[in-house]
Amino acid sequence: MAVVDFNAEPGFDGRGHDVVIVGAGAAGLYLASLLARRMRVLVLESGHGAVDGERQKLNEIEQTGKRMQDAVATRRRVIGGTTVAWGGQSLPFAPVDFARWPYGREELERHYRAANEAMGVDPRGYGEETFRMLGMRTPAFDPGKVWFHCSKWAPEPNFRKVFRRGVEREFTVLSNAQFLDAEIRGGRVTEVEVGNFRGERRRFPCGRLVLAAGGLESNRILAWLQERRGFLRGGQAEVLGRGYMDHPCIEAGRVEPADAYGFQKAFNTQVKGGRKYSLRLSAPEEWMREGGWLNVSASFLMKPADAEFDPYTEFRNFRNLWRTPGRLGETVASLATTAGALVRDGFVYKRGTVPVLAVAAEQEALPGSRITLGRDKDRFGMPKLSLHWEISPKTWQTVVAFCRIVKGEVERLGYGRVNLRREIAEGAEDRTDLLTDVNHHMGGTVMGSDPERSVVDENLKVRNVGNFWVASSSVFPSSSHSNPTLTLLALTHRMSEHPDFQSQSP
Repeated sequence: MAVVDFNAEPGFDGRGHDVVIVGAGAAGLYLASLLARRMRVLVLESGHGAVDGERQKLNEIEQTGKRMQDAVATRRRVIGGTTVAWGGQSLPFAPVDFARWPYGREELERHYRAANEAMGVDPRGYGEETFRMLGMRTPAFDPGKVWFHCSKWAPEPNFRKVFRRGVEREFTVLSNAQFLDAEIRGGRVTEVEVGNFRGERRRFPCGRLVLAAGGLESNRILAWLQERRGFLRGGQAEVLGRGYMDHPCIEAGRVEPADAYGFQKAFNTQVKGGRKYSLRLSAPEEWMREGGWLNVSASFLMKPADAEFDPYTEFRNFRNLWRTPGRLGETVASLATTAGALVRDGFVYKRGTVPVLAVAAEQEALPGSRITLGRDKDRFGMPKLSLHWEISPKTWQTVVAFCRIVKGEVERLGYGRVNLRREIAEGAEDRTDLLTDVNHHMGGTVMGSDPERSVVDENLKVRNVGNFWVASSSVFPSSSHSNPTLTLLALTHRMSEHPDFQSQSP
């Protein structure tokens, strides 16, 4: 078992596999590693060992609503998927985020722990337990206004490396293999069709099919199959593609710290045992429930005064964590101060920077925020994806309300003055045009317990098809403010324990 290049071996025989997984990204590789202990697993990946423009073109989308920054480059068609580019952030959804899910947070607790273990993330909690380990004195925020906690970062974010043994020995990855079609007869997938980049196609039997192709691509494939096979009925088909969500972000303001070193010590990235921890200021559940607000979180990013805000880079890139303006080590003072902070106080100090208040918010799952099939087709004849992204005024209002709370608390505790951008300080009625995406694609193939208003059931099985599953953030009924990957991995671990995946016979 290893990586097989479908371009080089177009006669590859896919028969004999118990499970076919579409997508060698986070969920696909994790699920393959879990199932390979008892089943024969084949993973289809349209990319190969490196990112290239020809395969990235398959990510091209049409946009008719609010514009996203770049849905092509920020999604990686490569073995490892977008994990080859992300920072590896781990943060579970809060209990309040599961209000629209078919079960509560407690159902995923054990699966969250398993997902973190697979990522190499420590098992401690995300609050006081970790702060004690870090030896931190935490800010005395009013707990009714600000929940101070952390997110954790995996020591190795690239899942191809994390699951290297599985890729090389335990399951088969068919690279340069674009999924094209699935035959559905008698309420079951019977075979799949794949194509390579030389124009050759092949069909082979399929006992179980799992779609793990990412938030956008999973929507595209399912919509394409629905158009051809019509397996979803009534309300199921009506909700397909609806409720698309991201995490709308904004640079909400800048801070004039009373003590630059002390401010970074309190709010910048902490390091212990080679592991990194980001500090977050999030909305307490009581505040959300009482005010009817969405979930929202803020952090302070240490940036050069003239730097442009790029939320995708900021929220995923920790490879350049140690860099200060003008390059780390350009001056002896910079090197000495940064190294001293790390050794003495266990945090990353970035000399000569300005603290930027960066906010990421939950997005309401609006029916009009929708993914459909576009007019143009890709090189394989499949329709490209069309995205109409809509953000509700409530998302903007939540950002405004929470930024004012953060400003009040930071200033009350004497950390400095927070200068909010004018639109937030004045409470502009609706400036959703200022919010940007962060490449967290969720919704569209929604999970639910109501068979008439969901695309997949609570176990992620596609409605009306007995052996077809979706392991993607596209199943999320709500988005929280947290990076979706950990929750997706928890759902994937839960799926792997379903009785349908306990034996080779489908």
